[in-house]
Amino acid sequence: MKCEQPRRSYKIVQRRIMKMKIIHFFFPLFGFMAANFLGRFLGSEGSAIMTTGLCLNSFGLQDRGVYWNEIKTALDQAPSQTEYNRLLDFENRDLKIREKKQELYSLFQQVLSQHPNVLENAAYTPQEAFIDFFNEKRDALDMMHSEWSPAEKDHREIQFLGQVEQDLRTRGPDSVYMTKLLGNAD
Repeated sequence: MKCEQPRRSYKIVQRRIMKMKIIHFFFPLFGFMAANFLGRFLGSEGSAIMTTGLCLNSFGLQDRGVYWNEIKTALDQAPSQTEYNRLLDFENRDLKIREKKQELYSLFQQVLSQHPNVLENAAYTPQEAFIDFFNEKRDALDMMHSEWSPAEKDHREIQFLGQVEQDLRTRGPDSVYMTKLLGNAD
């Protein structure tokens, strides 16, 4: 029976993590719809404020207390020190990825506000395009390198996010990623 107990708690942690990821995926869609709806009444400046405010949670950056409590609960339920360390490492990488995406989104918005003409040929809204671009990149990484550990995939994703950030900072609207982020290129 002792062997089954750790598996159950591991499954519980995995389910909670999956639920959090599902919520974090769908939240931006609801936020974007709310921003568009309210933007009609507030005008373009109000819409931009609403979209930016709602995007703070687009990458799963919740209130620190709530987020830490969820992590602490999962860590407290770890059946061994090895599992505790694995979960802690996972949460650390996950937070780095979400924070990096949030930084990139702010930079992306800054470039767009300084160069609004870049949006002329956008396939769809900047927020949707941004989220889709990075989700597709992670999905491709998962599919093309299924033999890699999740940690290795996360490290590669963090490296890629760094490359995108560097290119956006250096080249601004001329960045190769601007057209990709806006859905104008494959």
